[in-house]
Amino acid sequence: MSASSPAPPAPSRRGRRARVAMAAGAAATVIGIFVAGAAPIARTPGATAEHASLQQTVGGVVLLVGWVLLAWGIHRFGRDGASE
Repeated sequence: MSASSPAPPAPSRRGRRARVAMAAGAAATVIGIFVAGAAPIARTPGATAEHASLQQTVGGVVLLVGWVLLAWGIHRFGRDGASE
């Protein structure tokens, strides 16, 4: 192993965007699951069906946005890696 080995190339701007999209997608997925999973159960004391339904819907939308970001980031990461 040589002390003068070249440093790995810096990721391209697209590569950084892909990594950011994957990280944001993963975070949004976790948040969406948490929000939807923490919704109160309908017909329990202190819970209304409207509130539970709204919270589950918002959590589901955040989850889907996370999946879209993950898919886009994985797609961009794969395409940028193939061109290098």
